[in-house]
Amino acid sequence: MVHRGGVGALLQLGRYLLVGGASTLVDWGVYYLLAIAAGWHYLTSLVIAQILAAAVHYTLNKVFTFRCTSRQILKQIGAHALVSVAYLLVSMVLMYLLVDVLDLDKMLSRVATTGVMIVASYFLHRAVTFNERFFTREEPPG
Repeated sequence: MVHRGGVGALLQLGRYLLVGGASTLVDWGVYYLLAIAAGWHYLTSLVIAQILAAAVHYTLNKVFTFRCTSRQILKQIGAHALVSVAYLLVSMVLMYLLVDVLDLDKMLSRVATTGVMIVASYFLHRAVTFNERFFTREEPPG
């Protein structure tokens, strides 16, 4: 359920940040293992890490953050994928600028891009992926 203001919105944002933290740990952990430990190209590592983190992000946000009961799962996953792809593309551009142009550390650059993208991600997922106007709410039986 998307709260529209006040304390409910703050609680929802807090839950989003917790879920974001969990998916960020997946993202950074996979990225570190692939790009730093295994020596893969940083953009390849970024794509794989983002795909896995997006799966965690969707699942936890649906159940915990937005408490969305819509059963339009495929449409909702499609909306989440669109937002996630936009996030990924912007992250790739930022990573390229930080790593290849500014010659910054790959892991530090990954952390910086996450910080830049987190607020935009919340508002996009709230407005698109978990918006009750797009995905009808299913009332629990009872």
